[in-house]
Amino acid sequence: MRFLIVTAVPDYFLTGFNASQPDLASLNYKETYQALMDYLVSYDVVSSNLNKLGHEAELLIVNDANLQHKWAVENGYGALTARVEPEKRAALKQRLLPLFTKVKPALEKYAFLDALYRHTRSQTEKAFGLAASSQLHHAYLAAQIQQYRPDVLYVYGFPLSNDFLAQIRPYTRFIACQIASQLPDMQDFSQYDLIVSSLPNLVQFFQEQGASGEYLRLGFDAGVLPKLKREPSLQSDVAHVGGYAGVHQQRSALFETVARQIPITFWGYGVEHLPPDSLIRRNFRGGAWGMDMYNVRFNGRINITGHSTIAGRFGNNYALYEATGVGSLLLTDNKENLSELFAVGREIIAYRDAPDCVEKIRYYLDHEEERAAIAQAGQRRVLQEHTGFHRAQELLDILARYM
Repeated sequence: MRFLIVTAVPDYFLTGFNASQPDLASLNYKETYQALMDYLVSYDVVSSNLNKLGHEAELLIVNDANLQHKWAVENGYGALTARVEPEKRAALKQRLLPLFTKVKPALEKYAFLDALYRHTRSQTEKAFGLAASSQLHHAYLAAQIQQYRPDVLYVYGFPLSNDFLAQIRPYTRFIACQIASQLPDMQDFSQYDLIVSSLPNLVQFFQEQGASGEYLRLGFDAGVLPKLKREPSLQSDVAHVGGYAGVHQQRSALFETVARQIPITFWGYGVEHLPPDSLIRRNFRGGAWGMDMYNVRFNGRINITGHSTIAGRFGNNYALYEATGVGSLLLTDNKENLSELFAVGREIIAYRDAPDCVEKIRYYLDHEEERAAIAQAGQRRVLQEHTGFHRAQELLDILARYM
């Protein structure tokens, strides 16, 4: 089957990538795409594993203006930016106008990732660079779908609007979405043939809405293992990588309490929203994306995590698989489904609250052999059951029931 996977990359990823590529302007679309995938490391884990399983899969990064610009030029659509020569601008407009007219109602109704998080709408648009002024990018997305004509359009990480999907429906056999975040302000999922989520509570919600919802866990990109490095500047007893504001406020409050008693290195994003006297801000080391993120986890004896409020009673986040996958001891908040993923106490450790978290960190820092044994067992479990390859196989099994 032919898969087209559509996703978006946070703007801070793109900023770091652009700064790391001095020769970016000289690269064509495929070269730029490959450089971006090398930088992000795991963003193409779905498409790469589907390809390994004998299917044809391609990933689109819909909000990278530079990447989309190169695709547009190389496919005869002209430039994306306003710096189009006047004599070419009219021709470009004339060519795109019919397509843009078709998708315009959807673009006016939804600013793409608008309301991905209801209470952080403006911050989300800013982070992903998908404000209403980027409407032209949607026209090119529709053009790419039209050109590729996938058997399966797989929208990864966020929902496209029903209006937009209705316009591109003639160019694909099946439309699926994978999401595990706060849903947008829409209750009609009729344009999706399938919605999968790593959160059981969201799967139940979709099913109650009359949509086809299926449970699909997250996984670990085992391809990073040969690239891991021991780096003195990244070594720590306890590390955390993630966000610190919005839906992560409750976790941040717990980590502030723990950090009063245990030194922790913090990496990620969102610390600017914390109070000036925050211990997280004081011990913040900066962003960690791609291999930097994996190496931070790899160089931490213990990786702590906690789930956002969206997860509810369930364990779900990527840290469950990333920390264990690189061979660090995972210490996570206790969730009712953890025992379905790992043997709690033998492969990972779970804490109930801040005092329990502090106690368990101290214990495993003082008992290195026990810490290392649990970390190794967790890694074995991930490599046996929780890799991206396993998840791609499960996705194909799910799709077989619906197509």
